[in-house]
Amino acid sequence: MLTAVMQPTFLPWLGYFDMIRRADAFVFLDDAQLSPKSWLVRNRIPKMNDSHEWLSIRASSNLPLNRRFLNHTKLKDGLADSNRIRSQIEMRYGINSEAYSLILNVLREIESPVSISEINISMIQKLCSFFSIDTLIFKASELGVSGSRSNKILGLLNVVGASRYLVAPGSISYMKLDPIWADRTDRCVIHNYETQPYYQRGCKKFVSHMSVIDVILELGERAAVEVLRAGSREPIAWN
Repeated sequence: MLTAVMQPTFLPWLGYFDMIRRADAFVFLDDAQLSPKSWLVRNRIPKMNDSHEWLSIRASSNLPLNRRFLNHTKLKDGLADSNRIRSQIEMRYGINSEAYSLILNVLREIESPVSISEINISMIQKLCSFFSIDTLIFKASELGVSGSRSNKILGLLNVVGASRYLVAPGSISYMKLDPIWADRTDRCVIHNYETQPYYQRGCKKFVSHMSVIDVILELGERAAVEVLRAGSREPIAWN
């Protein structure tokens, strides 16, 4: 069983959804420590002049920074964050589309009085439904695996019965430095995705790696699904 393990990021890019789609099982690392100004609490949409702006949520500061885990930390003011993001989206894309209603439904999760991991996972799963992705989903916090970084990943893979590990390209650099992976490279394949350019209003050139909501709001349902699948490539063998 090809399995991926990733932190539940905030409104992630298309490649994240392709990774879920490619995997037989996907484990949300929902008990990771929260990093301020990371992809866990913000993402980007394009703006005029081929630049971008940030959509972000704000974590509560009730817990010390070293104890702010995704599944224990709530938002400072989810309603205010939801309203602010909604205003940004309306300014950028307008409101006259079926896709706008879909994204509003996704954003309502930000107003829920639950942890950041639950908010992000709920939004991701709603968007997976939009893309007809039905991969088997697990949460690390429910699998009873302890340990740090590589040891924890290996434990999670074992618990879910993974035969191969679908690795995010950004993880390769640290994995190569960790001897625990040295005799396991034959079980690892690297996720491979190439974002295909699509129309972005007001931009002279394509701005890549934006939040998935950009392609949905620009193109609508059918075309967004086509763009997602067009960028998918066969995973790359580690060896």
